[in-house]
Amino acid sequence: MAKITKAEMPALAEQIVKCLGGKENVARINHCATRLRVNPVDMEKVDKDGLKRLHGVIGIDSSKAELQIIVGAIIEDPVSYTHLRA
Repeated sequence: MAKITKAEMPALAEQIVKCLGGKENVARINHCATRLRVNPVDMEKVDKDGLKRLHGVIGIDSSKAELQIIVGAIIEDPVSYTHLRA
């Protein structure tokens, strides 16, 4: 998976929000060095296959309440993802 550029981050963030079912379906979002950690309101509204297909997403891990979107070291600038917050 090719690393995305800073210029591509806002578009990736918008695509992630769409796959999450929109901002209204995001109860909580946080990050670590390589992952976005999301607690969706309704996991059924999340397009997991769509997330996996996004350029810049390496993979996903999920449990009943949390979805981890693996994006690699691009989270070094978490400010790029602050507009994901509902």
